[in-house]
Amino acid sequence: MNIKWQILTRVGAILVSCLLIVSMVVTIIFIKQGEENVLEEQNTQVLQAAQQIDSMINEIQVFANNMIIDPSVQRALFGSSGKQMSQGEAFYLAVEQLKNFKALRDDIHSIALVTKDNQIVWETKLSDGDYFKELMRQEWYQEIGKTSHAQFSTIHEVADANGHRSKTLSYIVPVYNMQQYQKAKGYIIINLFPDKFENLLQVLEPSYHQITWSQGGRTILTKRFTKNAENNSNFIEQKYKETDLCAYAKNSSISIINPSLMAEFLVILALLVAGLLIMVPTIKYIVEPLKTLSDFMDDTKANYNPLSQIVVPPVSKKHTAKEIIVLNQTFSNLLQELHEQTERRVEYEKKMQQLRTEMILSQVKPHFLYNTLNSISIMARQKNAKNIEDITQSLITLLQKSIVYEDQEMVCTLGEEIEMLKEYTTIQQYRYQDKFSVDIDISDDLLSYPVPRFILQPIVENSIFHGITPKAGQGTIWISAAITEEHFVLLVDDDGIGMEEENIVSALDNPSDEKLQLTVKGSIGLKNLKERLEIIYGEKAQIVIHTQPGVGFSVEIQIPYTEN
Repeated sequence: MNIKWQILTRVGAILVSCLLIVSMVVTIIFIKQGEENVLEEQNTQVLQAAQQIDSMINEIQVFANNMIIDPSVQRALFGSSGKQMSQGEAFYLAVEQLKNFKALRDDIHSIALVTKDNQIVWETKLSDGDYFKELMRQEWYQEIGKTSHAQFSTIHEVADANGHRSKTLSYIVPVYNMQQYQKAKGYIIINLFPDKFENLLQVLEPSYHQITWSQGGRTILTKRFTKNAENNSNFIEQKYKETDLCAYAKNSSISIINPSLMAEFLVILALLVAGLLIMVPTIKYIVEPLKTLSDFMDDTKANYNPLSQIVVPPVSKKHTAKEIIVLNQTFSNLLQELHEQTERRVEYEKKMQQLRTEMILSQVKPHFLYNTLNSISIMARQKNAKNIEDITQSLITLLQKSIVYEDQEMVCTLGEEIEMLKEYTTIQQYRYQDKFSVDIDISDDLLSYPVPRFILQPIVENSIFHGITPKAGQGTIWISAAITEEHFVLLVDDDGIGMEEENIVSALDNPSDEKLQLTVKGSIGLKNLKERLEIIYGEKAQIVIHTQPGVGFSVEIQIPYTEN
């Protein structure tokens, strides 16, 4: 399959995938919005039911309060005579109070006034007198009777004189003396038919599995319409004043066959077709330059020579996408960089070979000098010429350690480098009659780190010859080492005559300027050291110079640091 059909297939797959994803997202959003609307509607229904129940309770509370403050009730409970009211008087009192509460006439089952010790003062129920006695013996009444505020009971059953049992909801209100504040002496019990409350909750059956009515923290009524109400349902709780309704609402399924949703699908499908029609010329616009570049890459791969300069054929900027132009240029830059790297590598190998040759040739003189000086040292010892013996022995040791055979590395430990440097400075101190002193401040844990051989000797030589010997009086050379985050640092300072910093920096930056190299003192040794560091470490090593006429000369060598 060529690149054109590959792009067509993949872009088409991307468009179809995008269509499916967008369709799924739109469907999920639509269903989610529908569920949120249903949930909001269910919350509103439960809240409205709670408000209606609270309105009914409020009317019952007002009726009960009017009964409590009625003088006949106060006299019956707090009067001195202790005379009880007859059922007829109690019935008349209830009828008089209900004149102002027409909505409660059919809801009240019976009313009674009882004392704290459960003695009936009067009742409206025309029965054999055992009705309220049985009522007060029930468990719910025993719990409510311990409180000091009005409460509803749970729905319970009570039998009348004929043995007929009926469901009743009791509202119990403590009665206080209206003349003086004291503890409640009795209660008014108002028994209600719970039909209205049950019917109000029954209306919610189509949308709910179960609904529970609580009043003041006490569960009054639970209507369970289906089994396993807690499964696959939304829990809703609405509280209005003291009325609390908890419901398990049914999950309503939202149909995806919706006109607005279908219209969105059609729009997305139309966009897909339009995208495919636009894609064909666009792909041609992209593919042709890519094919040209691909063919050139194949040809380069088959006939590539890194030492040859290869030019990538340019593309037309007028009819080619910017990204393809960048790709073409990037490939061209890659070939150019590879060519330059190859040239640098060839040059590097030449320098390394030249360095190896020079090192091998340089071994001839040290061997000859070593043998000759060894003979001089023996003769000086026989003649008791201590100075001649010491300087000769230092030179022998220096020459011996400077010989690098072909199978040896061009590096040594810093400790070995310091020992060779001490031998060298010993010779120079005899030569210049203690013109200078050397102060070495390097901790023992740094002496095992590997450094290039003779990395310090050329710098110390420059300090002696070009810095201290031209100076009046004695001079000092300080040598130290340190470790930074990325480098192992060697530092050589002197208090010689110094020079203009820009001159020495210019000489190091222009190694091909032979006239400048001869003019600036000490630059040749530093230039050779810089080339050696570049061969070993590449661009990771640096030489930093700070100098000032009359102040001194400082050389800082930074080589890459690794813990191993």
